[in-house]
Amino acid sequence: MKKENRSFFFGIFVLVAALITFYCALADLSGILAFFKRILNIFSVIIYGFCIAYIVNIFMIPLEKLWDKIIPGKKTKLKNGIKRAVCLLLSLALIIGILAAILLILIPELVNTGSDLIKLLPGFIEDTEQFFSEKLEKYNIRLPHFELNTKEFQEFLLTSLPKIGTDFVSTTIQITTSIFSTVFDAVVVIVLAIYMLIQKEKLCLSLKKLLYAVFKKEHADKTMDFLKLTNQTFNNFIRGQIIEAFIIGILCFIGMLILRIPYAAVVSVVIAFTALIPVLGAYVGAFVGAFLIVIVSPIKALVFLIFIVILQQFEGNLIYPKVVGKSVGLPGLFVLASIAVGGSLWGIAGMLISVPLTSVLYTVTRQFVNRRISEKHINIE
Repeated sequence: MKKENRSFFFGIFVLVAALITFYCALADLSGILAFFKRILNIFSVIIYGFCIAYIVNIFMIPLEKLWDKIIPGKKTKLKNGIKRAVCLLLSLALIIGILAAILLILIPELVNTGSDLIKLLPGFIEDTEQFFSEKLEKYNIRLPHFELNTKEFQEFLLTSLPKIGTDFVSTTIQITTSIFSTVFDAVVVIVLAIYMLIQKEKLCLSLKKLLYAVFKKEHADKTMDFLKLTNQTFNNFIRGQIIEAFIIGILCFIGMLILRIPYAAVVSVVIAFTALIPVLGAYVGAFVGAFLIVIVSPIKALVFLIFIVILQQFEGNLIYPKVVGKSVGLPGLFVLASIAVGGSLWGIAGMLISVPLTSVLYTVTRQFVNRRISEKHINIE
């Protein structure tokens, strides 16, 4: 049999085997997903430790560069160790400080917002019922009469909600038999992340040696290029999203204060947090903010939505291109599709990682397609 025929039949065999494998996977998709879920659970501590280390390292890199500029000189093992320890502690302190500041601002505002909503909700229900009743009466349509003792309803909420919350917390603590295991895992994750950050150069070098020892140099080089592209894309994306979320939160807070829109602090934190999710995050934050504001004043809620639309246009056309730049490099359709798929698989975490992951796959696929077309000397316009 000729070599060309052997290659043809081998390609047919591979295609048929791939189709059969794909069909079997679809037939037992739940079992395959459960298998991968078990694998992820086994290595969850390592995965969480790596994720924490990766995020902290984003803060460490500029601090270490700043250290080298401020304290130049010959690098020794002692100086490198001191630099790593100081920059690691500063990075952890910076992250913990940011989270603590957000909680110190957010918790009192949430308490005040909850109290205000409890007081205003009965009146809002009555006003809404009266509004629709008056509109529907013009067409001889009457809503069922609904009596609400606002005082009793308010007292019920104020007295029952704390008790319900207390009972819920106590019950949760009682039924959580694995609390000590969870705490232990959390400690292990943090220690593992710190060890990865301290020994990151050695770990990377060891993995690189293993890669070149197992695979051919050509394949190892391509894998290293892919890993570098992945690291650069995720690094730029995470850094850009954090900076963009901070800027959009500050601008939202200032704008709400100027427009005298209530709950400026709480809504701005929500807007900043949801801004971490590309495209869809802004709409989710706007919906939550408008829901909180409409109970106080529907007019203010409308003003808030108009303000958010203007802010989003400003952010999308000026802030996002400057801060995040083209680190993602995805068409809008791919961004929406990746968010939808990532969200359905892994929730909010899936939405956050799906965009840079899809960007890497999109870039690699585009490079492969362009290279193959160039090799075939085909001009496609």
